[in-house]
Amino acid sequence: MDNDTIFNIIGYCGSSFLTIMMIPQVITSFKTKKVDDISFLFVFLNLMAVSCLIPYSLYFQLYPVLAANVSVGVCNLSLICLKLSILYKKNKEQDIESNI
Repeated sequence: MDNDTIFNIIGYCGSSFLTIMMIPQVITSFKTKKVDDISFLFVFLNLMAVSCLIPYSLYFQLYPVLAANVSVGVCNLSLICLKLSILYKKNKEQDIESNI
């Protein structure tokens, strides 16, 4: 087996792990509706990395890197949407309670 094949396999394995890395966190967060421990800074920086790496991987045709970053980006956006939704509901409930 030549070096290109070996490193392609390593690249696809690494991308596979990155692809599935955040799925358990997203599933747990949606099931429990608990997002207090999720750092906006972590998710924001992760999205910035993804937004840089997607065009990079497209330009250089690094498809394992592209697949991993798209997956991580979708997971991060899901967590942000869930966190914002929960914060919105909490604020709405507090507004209702303060008017009573």
